[in-house]
Amino acid sequence: MQIASLLLDRGVNIDAVNKKGCTPLHFACDSGDLQSVEFLVGRGASLTATREDGVTPFYLACALGYVQVAQHLFNASRDQMLDLQNILEARGIDETTPLHVACQNGHVPVVQFLLNQGSDLEAIDGGLGCTPLIIASGQGESQVVQMLLRHGANIEATTNDNATSLHHASQGGHYEVVTSLLEWIENKGLDRDSTVDAMSERGGTPLYCACKQGHLEVVKILLDAGANAEAAGTDEDGGALLHGASLNGDLEMVKFLFDTLPSDCREAKDRMGFTPLISACMGGEIQVVQFLLNNDADIKATSVDEKTSLHFVSLLDGNYVEMAELLLDYGADMEARDEFGDTPLRIACENDHLQVAKLLVERGATVDDNKWTPFELAEQDDTLDLLFTVIRKNPWLCQE
Repeated sequence: MQIASLLLDRGVNIDAVNKKGCTPLHFACDSGDLQSVEFLVGRGASLTATREDGVTPFYLACALGYVQVAQHLFNASRDQMLDLQNILEARGIDETTPLHVACQNGHVPVVQFLLNQGSDLEAIDGGLGCTPLIIASGQGESQVVQMLLRHGANIEATTNDNATSLHHASQGGHYEVVTSLLEWIENKGLDRDSTVDAMSERGGTPLYCACKQGHLEVVKILLDAGANAEAAGTDEDGGALLHGASLNGDLEMVKFLFDTLPSDCREAKDRMGFTPLISACMGGEIQVVQFLLNNDADIKATSVDEKTSLHFVSLLDGNYVEMAELLLDYGADMEARDEFGDTPLRIACENDHLQVAKLLVERGATVDDNKWTPFELAEQDDTLDLLFTVIRKNPWLCQE
C-alpha cells in the first residue's frame, strides 16, 4: 500500500478509469482483496463509480461472492450518507441487481446479507424479466431458493413470457428446487392453476418443460404433486408430452408416459398431424420407434400432407435403412402417396437416399400411376448417379 499511498499523495486520481470504465476500487473488488478495498475507500474512492456496463464496486463484490467486501462497501456507503437503496438496487449487466447476480451464482452469505439489508425481492431484470427467485430456481440453487421463500418472495411471479420459478426449475431438471417449490405451494395452499399447472406463453406447464428436457425424476414428482398431464400444454407445433419425448428419442420417458397417460394420447396429433410414432421417426431413435410399434402404434397414420412414417424416414438425411426396414416389417405401405402423389421410394430418390431407395426396391416398391421410375429420375438428376446400380439390378423397373 506504500506505493499506492505515495501516488495518491502526489495527486494521482484515485478514480482513474481504464477503457472499460474500471476504477482501482473495481479491480480490488474483482479480486476480493478486502485490505485494498479498505485502503481505497479510506482514501476517498468513489463507491458509486460505474463501469461502462453499469457495474458498481458493490455489485461486483456481490456477483463474485465476496461478502466481507460487500459489507464494508455498504457500511462505508452508510457512513457517507449515500442512498442505501440505490446502492442495493444499482443495475448492472442485463439490468440485474446485486441480489439477482448473487442468487444466480449461489452466493448464500451474500444473499443473506442483501436480504437483511432490504434488497427488493421482486426486482425484475432487463432480460427475460426474472425475479431473483426465478433466477435462483433456474440455476438450481436450492439453498438460495429456500432463503428467498422464507423472506417472502412471490412464487407466482412470472417472466415476460409468463414462466414461473417452477417452470425454470423444471426445465433445468433441478429436483431439489422443484421439491422445495412444490412443498411451499402445498403448505401455502396456493392455486394450482397459477403454480403447478401454470401455462407459459410458449405453451407449456412445468410438467411439459421437464418432459421436453428429459428430466424423468422431475416429471414423476410433478405428477405426484397432482400436475395435470392432459393439460400440460403443447410446443410451438402443438405437440404434447409423448410427442416431445418421442422426438427427443427418450425411450425411458416414452415408456413412462405410455404407462401414465390416457390411452388416447398415444395417437394424438399435433398441428402438423404428427403422431408420436411419426415424431419418433423424425427423431431418428430406432428403439423408440420399436417400442411404439410393439405397442400397436398406428403405422398408417398420416400427417396433414398425408405423409406416413415411411415417407418421413425416406425423407430424412442419414439413410435410415434400419428404421425403414423396421416399418416395413410392421406393415408400412410402400405404395402410400402423400398429397403430392409421392411414394416413399420417390422421396428417397429425390433426396439421394440410395440405401433406403435400394431397400424399398428390393422389398417390391412399384412405379406410380404416371409410370415414373427411379431410373427416369436418375436420368434427370446428376446427383443420383449411384441409383443406376439399383436400377440395373432390377431391370423390370424400367419396363412399361
